[in-house]
Amino acid sequence: MIATLAGLEQRDRTGKGQYIDLSMQDISCWLTQTTWNTDITRIARATVLPVKDGFVAVETSDAGIADRPNVIEALSLPRSDAAARLSELGFSAVPVNSVKEAADHAHTLARRLWYRMSEGEHAWPVLASPMQLKTTPPKVSRLSPAADEG
Repeated sequence: MIATLAGLEQRDRTGKGQYIDLSMQDISCWLTQTTWNTDITRIARATVLPVKDGFVAVETSDAGIADRPNVIEALSLPRSDAAARLSELGFSAVPVNSVKEAADHAHTLARRLWYRMSEGEHAWPVLASPMQLKTTPPKVSRLSPAADEG
């Protein structure tokens, strides 16, 4: 919505719109917004379960899912295999990437979602805006203040 409003503002100021490029991976950190004003009793619940090499997210309202024998077998597998096995059992399941895996993913790198910003002798990782506007691209121009700064 913000990207659309920025494009409309650009059009109002210059008489020309602009190309807006949004990536689902880039904005995945905003997914929870879809549930903020929704009756949560109607939303499918996701449970994160440990597997051999990490975690899988499983859509279920069954709190005892991890105690089922066929699920216990699936949880002994690596993430991708566990997600595939749980899907075969009728669950919606996906492997959960680590922050490093998400940051190092080719798509994230190609869109320059992560970059480093220097302050003094340190270079800090910075999360860029997921919105890519052709004529008025948003830019993070400074680091957030330290927690003890007013």
